[in-house]
Formats: sequence, C-alpha cells, structure tokens
Amino acid sequence: MISDMVDDFALYDPAADDIEKVVLFFGTNDIKDSSKGVSHLKTPVFNLINKVKYCFPGAIILVMSNLPMKNMYWYTCPNFIYFNDILRDASHKTNCYYVDCFRNFLSEDGFDYNKFLFRDPWHLNKRGLGILCSILKTVINYDTFSTAFRMDYDYFK
Repeated sequence: MISDMVDDFALYDPAADDIEKVVLFFGTNDIKDSSKGVSHLKTPVFNLINKVKYCFPGAIILVMSNLPMKNMYWYTCPNFIYFNDILRDASHKTNCYYVDCFRNFLSEDGFDYNKFLFRDPWHLNKRGLGILCSILKTVINYDTFSTAFRMDYDYFK
C-alpha cells in the first residue's frame, strides 16, 4: 500500500545529488480492488512524491500514469480514471512531470484495455512491455518536458 511505502522510503543520501531523473510508477492493487474509491490515496501519493523530491533534490521527477486494465468490477474503470487524475494533480502541485501513457494501452476503439498487449487482465505481455520500455526510454532520455507529457499513441504502435 502506498501509505506503508512512505515511511519505509530511504532517508536522504548525499549520493542522491547525482541522480538526474526519478520515474514513479504506482501499482494497481490498491486501485483495482477498492469498491470505496481511491480518494483515500491522495494524501499518500502527495507524501510519497514529496519524500522522493526530498531524497533526490536535484532530480527531475516523472510520475507515470497507470495503465488501463480489464474492467473487472463496476468501480474498476472509475478508480483508474480518478487515480490518474490524482497523479496528474499531484504532479502539477509538486512541480513534477506527469507522463500520460494510458491511451497507448487502450483498444482500437479507446473504450477498453488492449487485450493484445496484456497476458492477463493485469500484466503486460512481451509486446506491451516493449511499448512500455520504449516510453520509459523516451522519457528518461528526453531533455525537455511540459507539465503534462503525453506520449504520441501512434509512435509506439
């Protein structure tokens, strides 16, 4: 759970001054199984981002959107959309960069996850991992960012 991770996160180390970029990719366990929504995750997300900023003061912090997944319950899709809104808002308010790659993993019609990129409802297959790796290589090697960095959908097809 995100709130558990904040307290266990490493304390500041002078060697961290050499870190140029940190990519945060939040897991989905707290999101996909929560029938009560995800608003309770807002404070832990802000806390974790601020802790990372403290630990890596000279680094550019990139917050990745969550990827879509199969709509298993009535609340799965709304949770993912709202959690990505939380991530976008937290990135903006903490002067970090939000990398939106959600739509890169949607089906052709844009209404569901692309089952051809996932080996099951939750985990990417080899092709999906290739797309995610291409996105990560792009953002790690990219020098200029806007506050909401959106990956070009067609570039990774």
